[in-house]
Amino acid sequence: MEVPELFALLRTSPSGLTSAEAEERLAQYGRNEVSYEKRHDWSWRLLVAIRNPLVILLTALSAVSFVTGDLRPGSVMVLMVILGVGLRFIQEFRADTAAAKLKAMISVTATVIRDGEPKDITFNQLVPGDVIVLSAGDMVPGDVRLILPKDVL
Repeated sequence: MEVPELFALLRTSPSGLTSAEAEERLAQYGRNEVSYEKRHDWSWRLLVAIRNPLVILLTALSAVSFVTGDLRPGSVMVLMVILGVGLRFIQEFRADTAAAKLKAMISVTATVIRDGEPKDITFNQLVPGDVIVLSAGDMVPGDVRLILPKDVL
C-alpha cells in the first residue's frame, strides 16, 4: 500500500491532525491507556495473608493445643500467626503504595505532528491518525504503523 493511501485510510495527512480533530478522536476512542488491575482494599489483603497454608496449619495446631490443655504451645503458635500475618500485611501494603507512587511519577511522551508542528504529548493523549516522529532511543507506542522509515540499514 502506498503512503498516500495509508494516510487516506487513517484519515490523516503528513502534516498530522489538527488539535480539533485530535480532541474529537480522543472523545470518540478514549485515552490510549492500558487497563491496570484494580487495587484491593485492606480487607482483601488481610484475607489473602490469612489464606496462607502455613497460617492455616498453625491455627489448626494451636486450636488442637488449646483443646488438649497445652496453653503455652498454643499461645506461641497464635503469636506466630499474628506476627506472620501482620508483617506480611504491612509489607505488602507498603510495597503496593511505593509501586503506585512510582507509576504516578512516570510519564512517557511521544512527539507528534499536530497542526503541522512537532509537539510532545503523553502516550495516553495519542489518537488514531496521529503522525508520530521517532528518534533514536524513543519508546515506540505499541499500536503504530511505520510509514516512512528513515536511515534503514
